[in-house]
Amino acid sequence: MVSPAVAPSPREDDEAETANPGTIFITLDDSDDDLGDAFEIPCDEEPHMIGPPMSPGYIPLHLGQQFTDLDRGPEPFSLPHPAEGYEIVRKLGWGQEGSVWLARRLENASQTSFVAIKFLTASITSACIQKESFELNALLALTKGAMDHPGRTYCTLLLDIFIYPDIKSDNIFIDAGVQDEVIAKYLADNPSRTYPVRHDPSLSPDPIITVMSEPLPPFNSPDRDALRIKLGDFGAAIPQNETHRFPTVMPTSLRAPEVILGCPWGWQVDIWMVGCLMFDRVHSRPIFNLRGVPEGIKVADVHLTRMQELLGPFPSSFLDRCSRRDKYFDKSGKLLRKPDSTTLTGLGDLEQRMSELKGRVPYGELAELVNFMRRCLTIDPELRPSAEELLEDPFLAD
Repeated sequence: MVSPAVAPSPREDDEAETANPGTIFITLDDSDDDLGDAFEIPCDEEPHMIGPPMSPGYIPLHLGQQFTDLDRGPEPFSLPHPAEGYEIVRKLGWGQEGSVWLARRLENASQTSFVAIKFLTASITSACIQKESFELNALLALTKGAMDHPGRTYCTLLLDIFIYPDIKSDNIFIDAGVQDEVIAKYLADNPSRTYPVRHDPSLSPDPIITVMSEPLPPFNSPDRDALRIKLGDFGAAIPQNETHRFPTVMPTSLRAPEVILGCPWGWQVDIWMVGCLMFDRVHSRPIFNLRGVPEGIKVADVHLTRMQELLGPFPSSFLDRCSRRDKYFDKSGKLLRKPDSTTLTGLGDLEQRMSELKGRVPYGELAELVNFMRRCLTIDPELRPSAEELLEDPFLAD
């Protein structure tokens, strides 16, 4: 994730990993085919000691490591910036696409300046080069885009990109500007840590040293109204003219109906996700709980059943545009496999589930919230409002 070196929200994304004193077991594919066996290795965090093809290829770093004589790489990845180099001072976290670290810029020894750097894995670096991942393209577009676009203010902008050939493959680094004085004091009071050294010749001939993920805390701001939230992770960004190459996108529980049913998709999936995440935030649980699906029942069948229960029938005009319609619906638009009440307990429609907030949210505001979420969760993507239209919704207009 590309982000300023400040604390993440209290509730981490499922993909993020933070420091845990226990052992994490990670399953890695040990075969070139989809049916190959998998094996587990004991890791404190990301498996940086194993290179591709048996792992994504995380870069092994140590505290105090410096990067100088930076290779900015070829176009379109080059981005002019006067930084002379960086020194690693803390690990902030890691996920499927890479690890994120706090670093100190080296060009001014008299004044400390921090940046957050995302070290992409070897597999994601390759995907960027092969145009299978568009995170860099999205970030470059934001950096070089129209300065007056209102949404640009809410996105993290690149300061630098450079390439470092480590033992696995080139990794493209991304860093973004952050606060400095408060961070420097916090680091002095709370030094970065590493896990106990591992010795496992089967994984590495050298001692295995893993730095702990330790996100920075939510530093108190003297003016909460001055806080500004910014988007910082564009790993799932896909250009509008490339969506046909990626028929299955989005995390499973947040997947829009058009993606499940094989209907051409576009920006509307982001609007659907906003509705899902709003429910998650106000209830502290997912809107579609797909965990613990009984054996013999497909997750997609449960997902579609939950959608219908929450939002009502699927419009025939929408189903007629879906290539996988006949896999899930009969000719009359009824679900072919609808789990019964003995295997799937009913939860109610959106209004019923949101009624749990009565007494905690003013009635008028709750009604506006429910209406806003219903608009975001419109089943037919052609009828789903745009972000610009949602900004005029009464729930946000105030």
